[in-house]
Amino acid sequence: MSKIIANKIIPVTLEFLDQPTLMAVEDFVHIGLPTNVKAVLLIEQDGTSEVVEHDLKKIKEVCLQENAVSVQIAATEAEAEALSTARRTALSALARLKPTTILEDATVPRSEIARMVKAINEIAQKYHLQIGIFGHAGDGNLHPTCPTDARNHDEMERVDR
Repeated sequence: MSKIIANKIIPVTLEFLDQPTLMAVEDFVHIGLPTNVKAVLLIEQDGTSEVVEHDLKKIKEVCLQENAVSVQIAATEAEAEALSTARRTALSALARLKPTTILEDATVPRSEIARMVKAINEIAQKYHLQIGIFGHAGDGNLHPTCPTDARNHDEMERVDR
């Protein structure tokens, strides 16, 4: 994310979905998201066709240099809309998993997103909780979301910790 912006490309949309969120979204809307990857960046760019073509080429190069498993560019409006649906339905998809949903809002510098995601994953593992993370990677605004059940006192104690 930082390297894209360091290349003087400011995407219109730069969204992040982690694997638990991807799995919940795919189970909810069935749009063909990869669920075997750790995370997905959804990137949207606008401008003249020449600018968009140039920016997307550079974005793809940067992503591959940073070890992206793959880079897919929507070829049609329908494909682009499906990807937008993935981000729009992230909270709803996670909320379907359990009766109580705890959504947080954490803003960190873009350069710290990877560390923040790792820390949240370690907390989830330590307390045996499911936490999905999605958000606006362009400005570092993440939404760690914990599907839980307020009726389960043991689980809620772990959530509180």
